[in-house]
Amino acid sequence: MSTLTVTTYERGFRGLWTGLVVNLLLAVACAPLLLALMLVEDPLAALPFFAVLSCVCGPALLGAFGAFAADDRPAAAFVAAYRQGFRRGLALWAGGAAILGVLAVNVVGALAGEIAFARPLLPMFVVLAVLVVAVLPYALAGASLRVAAVVALRRWYLSALNVLVLAVLVAVLLVKPGIGVLIACAPLLYVVWSNARYALTPQED
Repeated sequence: MSTLTVTTYERGFRGLWTGLVVNLLLAVACAPLLLALMLVEDPLAALPFFAVLSCVCGPALLGAFGAFAADDRPAAAFVAAYRQGFRRGLALWAGGAAILGVLAVNVVGALAGEIAFARPLLPMFVVLAVLVVAVLPYALAGASLRVAAVVALRRWYLSALNVLVLAVLVAVLLVKPGIGVLIACAPLLYVVWSNARYALTPQED
């Protein structure tokens, strides 16, 4: 067996192992949210409750990003990144969830005709919501909010892909939370992390 084949095999096995570890640790870190999703038949009807409960995802995503960045020992890297960035992850996610919650209320009110002034502003609300989601991965990857916002606009194609991937992940978790966290989380979050890392790396002109 050639050296190239062995190296490819080792990298593939390491990637699978990291994905498995990340999925399991995400399940542990987000256990309250996952349990609530499994017990509540219509999560969208209790959106404010789930928005607050989702704050556990911020530190968990930092842990996953730390595991992806590590060459080995993904579990130790996950725990270290989780503990070190707990407050930052919690604050970023809570701020994003609060902004999205306000925007969601205005969008729903505009569509239902309950908030008259909101209807003309509906496109702006949608754009702002997408921008908040687009900025979050860059901020969790270590960029300041100002830098994250600039990068999100400058690398709009990567931001759009990240928003799409995160939307798919949320949809999977809402429909099948158990399957989503045990199978879909790691590969989809790896795409988001890879895009964020690439976008935040200075590129030669």
